[in-house]
Amino acid sequence: MNRRFCARSTSPARRWGRRRFEPEPQGGTLNSELTEMLSGGVQIDLMRHEDIPSVRYVERRCFDSPWPRNAFNAELRRSDSACYLVLRLGEPVKSPGGPLPPARIGGILRRLAGREDWNEQNLVGFIGAWFLVDEVHITTIAVDPDYQSLGLGRLMLLLVTELGRSRGMKRLTLEVRESNQRARSIYRRMGFFEKAVRKRYYSDNREDAIVMWSEDINSPLFDEILDQTRTRLSERFHWRSNV
Repeated sequence: MNRRFCARSTSPARRWGRRRFEPEPQGGTLNSELTEMLSGGVQIDLMRHEDIPSVRYVERRCFDSPWPRNAFNAELRRSDSACYLVLRLGEPVKSPGGPLPPARIGGILRRLAGREDWNEQNLVGFIGAWFLVDEVHITTIAVDPDYQSLGLGRLMLLLVTELGRSRGMKRLTLEVRESNQRARSIYRRMGFFEKAVRKRYYSDNREDAIVMWSEDINSPLFDEILDQTRTRLSERFHWRSNV
């Protein structure tokens, strides 16, 4: 299964289980099928308790070791210092009688088969962050494998960054496997730098983690990064944030 945009970060990963980090590639032109998937637009909302079954559905498709059943409920109760968002796709705009995208077909088959983890809300991604003094710490981010490489993960990161700026935060932080040179390169291009190493951090193979910090998210450099990201994504789809 393709899991290029599924990640967990420091403390929740330690408490709830193993995580991996593989960001999606930037740029590129979407084919007609992917364009159709996004034609209904994208909506971002604050995660609610009733979203958790759908969130866990996406989580199980992205992570070998999902968080325990009560983990998201516990995180949502941290309303003073945590922010969890969900991403939904609008209904695709297509010609009557046109073929459904493979992801939609798979979902219908799962529903007909009586699977309890059927995603009723067209929810395809989520992100979590902690606001700690002047830092936005990314705790988890995932995009359903059927909808990766569309820019949805970058959109969620963009909105979390904007929320951090509105709260007076100064930087973003996250961790990445030392061997994941591709991810480290992408984040460097997005204004992150390598701050420290956590020795034997990953429980599956004791691999070191690279701690990455962003540049000051209120700086002119980061303004330029955010503007470029908005422009790229707006060329692919429109979105509405209810956060």
